[in-house]
Amino acid sequence: MINYWIISDTHFGHENVKKYCGRPDDFETTTFNNLNKIPEKEALIHLGDVAFGNIKEMHEKYIKPLKCKKILILGNHDRKGKPWFLNNGWDEVFESGELELALEEGRRALFSHSKLPEEKMINYSYNIFGHSHEKAIELTEKQIVYSLEKEGYAPILLTDLINKRYIAKTALVR
Repeated sequence: MINYWIISDTHFGHENVKKYCGRPDDFETTTFNNLNKIPEKEALIHLGDVAFGNIKEMHEKYIKPLKCKKILILGNHDRKGKPWFLNNGWDEVFESGELELALEEGRRALFSHSKLPEEKMINYSYNIFGHSHEKAIELTEKQIVYSLEKEGYAPILLTDLINKRYIAKTALVR
């Protein structure tokens, strides 16, 4: 089984995101260095909002050099469309809510840029999304959010993200 890594809201080239989200000046380099550690035979799922401003330059610098398989869920700032992204370093591109994966034990995940309504989750075990940065949001049992800031500007293994969610919920219940 292939390992999938999750990341979201890298906002490469977006100077104001440092102020809005309290990111350090070197967050782009740190994020890229962490992404570059993903092995060639594994896959990255980016939950959207890759770059801002000169996105062509940002893709040349931060996306094209990555050796892993690259899957993008389009976010609200990813406005160039699927063909552009496929020609600029991505192996697969999906609209938000289109990518689904079968996981072990019969579970299924639906990936999106932002949180999907509960009624869209009837046939899925999880909705895995980004977009919220560090804002506190209410989550249902099926919703799992990835935050670049909370993950130290690094991708996380999909299995670890799912396990982390349940460990956190269990700790709160005790």
